[in-house]
Amino acid sequence: MHDTVADAARHGVRSCPLVRTLRGSIPPVNKEEHSKILILDGHSKAAATAVLALPAGSELHVAAIEEDCLCFASRRTARKLLQPRAVTELRAWIEHLDHDENFDLIIPSTEASLLAMKADDLDPRLRAKAVIPPEASLDIALDKQRTLALADRLGVHIPRGKTIAPGAELPACAAWPTVIKPIRSKVALHDETLSLSVRICADTTQRDEALADLLPLSPVLEQDYFRGRGFGVEVLFEHGEPRWWFAHERIHELPVTGGASSYRRSIDVPENLRKATLDLLTHLRWHGVAMVEFKMAGDGDYRLMEINPACGVHCRWPSHPASTFRWHCCAWPPDSRSDSSPATGAINTRETSSVTCTGSKTPCTNATTRCGSHRWARATWLHC
Repeated sequence: MHDTVADAARHGVRSCPLVRTLRGSIPPVNKEEHSKILILDGHSKAAATAVLALPAGSELHVAAIEEDCLCFASRRTARKLLQPRAVTELRAWIEHLDHDENFDLIIPSTEASLLAMKADDLDPRLRAKAVIPPEASLDIALDKQRTLALADRLGVHIPRGKTIAPGAELPACAAWPTVIKPIRSKVALHDETLSLSVRICADTTQRDEALADLLPLSPVLEQDYFRGRGFGVEVLFEHGEPRWWFAHERIHELPVTGGASSYRRSIDVPENLRKATLDLLTHLRWHGVAMVEFKMAGDGDYRLMEINPACGVHCRWPSHPASTFRWHCCAWPPDSRSDSSPATGAINTRETSSVTCTGSKTPCTNATTRCGSHRWARATWLHC
């Protein structure tokens, strides 16, 4: 065991007052043979998946806003850090830390750390290490209203709806149920990042409550409820060119009326969703990972829900850590290029999934996944 000062001195961060290292053992690392990777938002499930997905030889530095997080229970975590809660402080913290450590890769696991690094004046080297898209593209993806406007111009199917601004006169509801969706999923409030969720309202009372909760924080979209099943198309793009594809279908959601998926399985990328995804991200000259979310009815008609640029959402598959797609999403070298073009065709079963990529096609087990208990996961991770 090492104390905080000793850990900081050992890793050369004494000159950075913003860094606080947690107590814990640090296994020896041969820096000539291992990549040094910073995983942000270690308190999130997305970061936990990144820890499992990266090659076992990587030197993983994990930062979280709290000491009691799942990633810190894994023996794969070489170093444990506390990152600032405030988005305004997080960017400077990352810059200081990278100056001392010179990471090979930086993973913003959630939108909170992505927002901290979103700036026109961000050091190009830091942007390359985080593999994030250009500012203009990111601005559109993080704003659901602008995303849908672009999709409509490109001929991508979108839900019917309208924008309601704070303080504006509330329009009548066209039909029930109705969907109230904040334009941004994350907003800054009192130096912290607040998550805003979508509300599906069955009547006037629920609609009034949703508008009263959300409008003081953000403009909202009110959309017709589209009946269908949720689909996600996960991709890795390199300066507007697709490199890897993956898709999943939601089997169960929580709540069942619509929400985060609790049970999903891998599928072939549906052709209509593949084309819509390609049209959107090619136009944006996307760089890095993204998940484009849709709902699709049984007859193949679909609606775009959003573009999610956060790294971790594409990696929530409890399959083998060497899973090709997860590995490339997390560890793809920023300067690598491939002349191959992606091909379609994934194995659509409940036992295996495959990844469409330019380099290889390696099936991974347990493609069908359920949410598990936090306690069970922590106990399991102690053996990782």
